[in-house]
Amino acid sequence: RYFPIFFLENLGLGPIVVQLLYVLSPLLQIVLSRVAHARGRRVGRLRTTVGFKWAGVACMGATILAYVRGAPVWAVCVLYVARTSLMNCTQALTKSVLMDNVPRNERAKW
Repeated sequence: RYFPIFFLENLGLGPIVVQLLYVLSPLLQIVLSRVAHARGRRVGRLRTTVGFKWAGVACMGATILAYVRGAPVWAVCVLYVARTSLMNCTQALTKSVLMDNVPRNERAKW
């Protein structure tokens, strides 16, 4: 929500570049969701989810550090796209774990 304002005001990016970031993020998310699915089969869905979420948290921290320390704007943008994609790519794995633990007659109620 607040990232577009940060990109516009703090990083000085134009609206087209900001929208480009919001196009690239789901594309990387698609790729990473395939990677997460394959990894989930090997090491388990929950371990995979936790690993990807921690990687996303690390990217968020790296994004903050990069901005504070004056890294190039492109580096901050790359870290943001990586963070967003890593945090969102495990939605299918999380939902499948949830559905494994919800009785069939209780599904699709919310």
